[in-house]
Amino acid sequence: LFRSNYAEADALQVGGSGGVGFGGASGGAGAASFMKNAVSGLTDGGALYLQQAAHGGNGGASSGGKAGAAGSGTSALILDDTLSATQSNFITTDISASGGDGGSGVQGTAGTAGGAATATSRVTGLDSVDSEAYSYDGDGGTSKTAASGGAVEVERVLARIDREGG
Repeated sequence: LFRSNYAEADALQVGGSGGVGFGGASGGAGAASFMKNAVSGLTDGGALYLQQAAHGGNGGASSGGKAGAAGSGTSALILDDTLSATQSNFITTDISASGGDGGSGVQGTAGTAGGAATATSRVTGLDSVDSEAYSYDGDGGTSKTAASGGAVEVERVLARIDREGG
């Protein structure tokens, strides 16, 4: 938590990639990445900038076994600055999530689907609020049989409450 006329907090989390399987071994699964309210800040009438990103790991490739599943990415920020001891005049947030790429296959192994991604941003402030949420699916793994990309979901809710009086 940082207090001044300007505060910035950034968080990035990346799930690990699955290992490669050779000689009939399966590829490892990519790790999922989940972040909720990983960033915060406080100003006294200043500007607050928060950025949070979660990326799922890639599935591992396989030669003759099963390709590894892609990890999902989920990033969510829920902030009500009106409940803080002091409020920010300007709030800007960038929330993003991406799924990992599916594992690729050779020697008859099918590629796996890309990972799903969900980004959620719910921000409430007294004055200027600019909140963005981005979600990107992972690519399907390559092989002789096509694999699909992952699903995406984005939720963005902004609220600005006017101050009473002058």
